[in-house]
Amino acid sequence: MADPAETPQGLRQQKPRFVDRTRAGLALADRLVVHRAEPRTLVLGLSNGGMVTAAAIARRLDLPLDIVLVRRLRATDAPRRFLGAIAEDGDPHLDPEAFWLRGVPSAAIAHEVARQETTLANRRRLLREGRALEIPAGGTVILVDDGVTDGLAVMAAIRTVRGLGIRRLVLAVPMAPAAAADRLGDMVDELVVLETPLTCGAVGGFYENFRPVRDAEVRELLANVPSPSEGPVA
Repeated sequence: MADPAETPQGLRQQKPRFVDRTRAGLALADRLVVHRAEPRTLVLGLSNGGMVTAAAIARRLDLPLDIVLVRRLRATDAPRRFLGAIAEDGDPHLDPEAFWLRGVPSAAIAHEVARQETTLANRRRLLREGRALEIPAGGTVILVDDGVTDGLAVMAAIRTVRGLGIRRLVLAVPMAPAAAADRLGDMVDELVVLETPLTCGAVGGFYENFRPVRDAEVRELLANVPSPSEGPVA
């Protein structure tokens, strides 16, 4: 008798681990209680979906919330292939394991970087009214996303945040493949991850509810959770 958990193609389906992004954030918050109301600490969401998870952590730990803007860099002739990623005010992070990257002309990479820098500037105006990313000098950043696949976007965010004079960087994600978790763990001071599968497909497979998160919801989260200038960062 066929295993009901398998697809007709014989591929085992991912069993959801989390109800939704908020519940995943609360589970992460339980592992981060040492940072509750910690002075000069900021929760920083990465991606629209990551902001929902980050907001749950910020509320539970009584910490301010902001977003770091990141864009993936795509090959113009193969949009499903990623060159790397770039975060606002940061240098591009190119995928060191993409063997095919050597065949991409440098001019094509520069064009894609410039295109995504324009998008980042537009999103900064949309989500933060043009305000630059504010991080307390010498403080702690808890960087949060709703999940990791290849880790390129997180790596780009880490590079940007590290360059802003912080004291400690914590990465908190509900799931990350074991290999990606190992790489990311070497780049941060503390890694909190709830699930580390050997392999994974889409992040959404780990959630029962993985609805799209619109820009309007991100703006609402930023408006309703204290900003760095309002929260306990001094």
